[in-house]
Amino acid sequence: MEGSSPHDSAILALAVPAMLALAADPLLSIVDTIFVGQAGADPLAALGVNSALFTMSFVVFNFLATATTPLVAASLAHGDKDKAGKVTVQALLLAGVLGMGLWGGLAVGAESALSLMGAGPETGAMHDMAKDFLIIRAAASPAVLLATVGQGVFRGLQDMRTPLGITLGANAINLGLDMLLILGLGWGVSGAATATCAAEWAAAVAYLALLWQRREALGGLRLDSVLGERAAKALQDFMPFLKAGGAVLMRTAVLLGTKTLASATAARLGPVPIASHQVVSQLWLLSSLLIDSVAIAGQALVAVELGRGDVKAARDVSNRLLQLGVGLGVVLAAGFWAGEPFIPGIFSSDAAVEAAVQGVLPLAVAMLPVNAAVYVLDGVLVGASDFKFMAGAMVVAAATAVGLLLGVEPLGLGLEGVWGAMAVLMVSRMATLAWRYQDPSGPLPPQQARQQQQDEVSSLIDVEPLDGSSSPSIGLGEPLLPGNAPAAAEGTEQAVLKGPGRLGACSELPYVEIEEFGSPVRVGRGRRTLLANKAVVHPGGAKGAFLHQEQRQHAVAKSYKDE
Repeated sequence: MEGSSPHDSAILALAVPAMLALAADPLLSIVDTIFVGQAGADPLAALGVNSALFTMSFVVFNFLATATTPLVAASLAHGDKDKAGKVTVQALLLAGVLGMGLWGGLAVGAESALSLMGAGPETGAMHDMAKDFLIIRAAASPAVLLATVGQGVFRGLQDMRTPLGITLGANAINLGLDMLLILGLGWGVSGAATATCAAEWAAAVAYLALLWQRREALGGLRLDSVLGERAAKALQDFMPFLKAGGAVLMRTAVLLGTKTLASATAARLGPVPIASHQVVSQLWLLSSLLIDSVAIAGQALVAVELGRGDVKAARDVSNRLLQLGVGLGVVLAAGFWAGEPFIPGIFSSDAAVEAAVQGVLPLAVAMLPVNAAVYVLDGVLVGASDFKFMAGAMVVAAATAVGLLLGVEPLGLGLEGVWGAMAVLMVSRMATLAWRYQDPSGPLPPQQARQQQQDEVSSLIDVEPLDGSSSPSIGLGEPLLPGNAPAAAEGTEQAVLKGPGRLGACSELPYVEIEEFGSPVRVGRGRRTLLANKAVVHPGGAKGAFLHQEQRQHAVAKSYKDE
């Protein structure tokens, strides 16, 4: 494997801002926790209940971003700005409708929701504060879903910096309002809810304003592209997005349900197992925040390449994403393994909890590279808009894990059984996703990529002079002599050694091995000038490589090689 890839710059340009945005996103609740925690146990408990409730309420609508990103990216890659704009408008309208519905549902069902979360009227002051927070924060539901769409669209535009800037700005607003409303005016939990609500609406407005600024890249973002159509036609145009969103929603719900069952199973084992489960889960959460940034880059880049009809490039970038993602998973596993003796004590001072964490930590850490492969393959298949398969695969993987989780208590498997089931979930997901990635009938068929490569790399090398005159074809193994080089090239300082297609366009593509005075020389983009006795070959980017005229008679085209 090469130490670097031409895809790295594009991947990092998307992954680094995405990583920072993912890390910054939880800061809203963290800042609220810091300020509210100063007011006592009941306010903090009220905030904790609501944090869990709103996390579950919002996460199921992640499909608004997940489905939007590849649809927008593929449409733009195909040169269809109008379609990208229509998808954006559809997603925004759906987010508005669902957000208003969620707002109403949370407001009307506040009592039931809090009772379900264990904060019913019998909890007294905690219930009252939790209800105040819920009613105020629920008003931000449309804003959260609109911002989710905005994030997905900007990912499709391959712009991760804008979401990062908006996330940081929203956190700054929340921090300032927390200081004013909680510390200054003493509003307590209600102040935290107001600050968060205002920050989320500010983020939504920022997304809408910036999308409007980019409207030319999205076909004008015309409402009449959706609302001006007849109902039947509008519904027909809406169906691809609805089908994608429905499949992603189902997949998210199944995964969330399985993880919730794992937590509930650990809770039934007692306070020490659930506390230990929480600690180890946070390590998985941290790793997912880091590796998900690579998966997010995959969503956009794979969608773009497939939108251009370039399956080989899509697989090339996918393979590189897998290398980077799994490599990061190995690094994280090594780091956690080295810190294994200290990690339990960081999260708890209880000896029983520390011992329980020590019991399951080795398995959880060993699974990190597998988890990384799952997250990246998830992103790749999202980029390929393979939502229906992903939903079905999740059901299959979850079924195996759920079966094991249901047997933990009857069989006395303890917390080790819970984490064994979680490991089975991830291994099952990896198996199904990896099979799909290699499936000849899948969205990224390997044989089509190989055929595309063969089409790009024929058995001929062209020698083309810089002055643009015609060039004969030189067969593999034939010497590049003045007699078979173009006459117009004689006397020029350089000629261009060029392979068919995109020879040297990226390191994953084949290179030509040139034998110069018996020394093999690789030709490829981005390499340093290669020396063989004298400077002979210079990388020439997408056009090939420069071969000094005076050395052509000594060079023999030997073979194509796969790197």
